[in-house]
Amino acid sequence: MSSNGVAGSNGRALFVVARRPEPGKVKTRLAAGIGPSAACRLYAAFLEDISTEFATAPYAFAFAVAPSESNFGFFGNDTFPQVGKSFNDRLLNIFKKKASLFPKGILIMGSDSPQVPAAWIENGFAMLDKSDVVLGPSEDGGYWIIGLKHPHDIFSGITMSTQYVYAQTCAKAQSLNLQVGRLPETFDIDTAEDLDRLRIHLESSPIDQCAATRRVLDTLVRVRR
Repeated sequence: MSSNGVAGSNGRALFVVARRPEPGKVKTRLAAGIGPSAACRLYAAFLEDISTEFATAPYAFAFAVAPSESNFGFFGNDTFPQVGKSFNDRLLNIFKKKASLFPKGILIMGSDSPQVPAAWIENGFAMLDKSDVVLGPSEDGGYWIIGLKHPHDIFSGITMSTQYVYAQTCAKAQSLNLQVGRLPETFDIDTAEDLDRLRIHLESSPIDQCAATRRVLDTLVRVRR
């Protein structure tokens, strides 16, 4: 857990699900367009920028790392392993294990959208004061963030990694009589085509946002030329 851990968290936590950056094991769809080494460097930059953006925020922050990866050295001390066979199980287990430590709410974010601003996270915590569930939809039909105060099982029966994840999760929440708060929609960086969109987005963003990602993108531009 980061230095803004349980004591300084105000009862809130942001966890980012991630993998240790290794060529050929991360961002495989992106690697098909720019090569596994470049995709790995870019993913490592995503994680660096996410850590920079949130590590000193007024809530607890840590990476929840895939369970098959025993070496968490890349992430420093701000990490804990995911537990469970399926991704659905692992997400639910994070909420179950951490809910008592963070009674005002937990948000779990993916690591494919480094462009997400800190203000959206603050809005997510504010929504948890009035909603049972917080979701931020992705343009591909999934979601980039999910938040709960209590570990409701809204993951069972959801077909992960499909275009139906967001819709199925909303339907599951409705079936459990849970009120859903919605954060803005954004996009994941999954393919080489997404990089052009990310560049355009960053051109209109504060210069200090996604600094590591900008550096790697600049290198990719020079290589392509």
